[in-house]
Amino acid sequence: MDAFRADIRSSDGEVPTGMICPECSGNLVVRAVGDDIRDRSRLVFQCRVGHAYGLEELLIGKEAHIERSMWGAVFAYEELVALLRDVLSHDAAADHAIDDEQFRRRIERAEQIAGGLRALINRDETIRLARSPEN
Repeated sequence: MDAFRADIRSSDGEVPTGMICPECSGNLVVRAVGDDIRDRSRLVFQCRVGHAYGLEELLIGKEAHIERSMWGAVFAYEELVALLRDVLSHDAAADHAIDDEQFRRRIERAEQIAGGLRALINRDETIRLARSPEN
């Protein structure tokens, strides 16, 4: 599936895309400002709320959205580990139907996942956009 059609013309108006807004997660539409399909700067992406992006801004926004999402997952797993450890240390697990061993296994797995996500983030490389001569 393509994110958007490659042959969009200004006469097409707003064309749905297969993407969401990096700020609000609303569906994005794309419209062409001109008809030179080789000119990537002619595309404007916009969501229902009104967030609007040129192609470069959208790429930057998508990269930032991925990083925020990944770090959010890391922090969620680390918070789960902290919570489970607190439950074990306060012997609160005895009040629940989950045994200590299951808590320990879940802590270990959550730590592994958080570490794996951190490693993915560290290995990831965001796109570097070429700047125009006037920048």
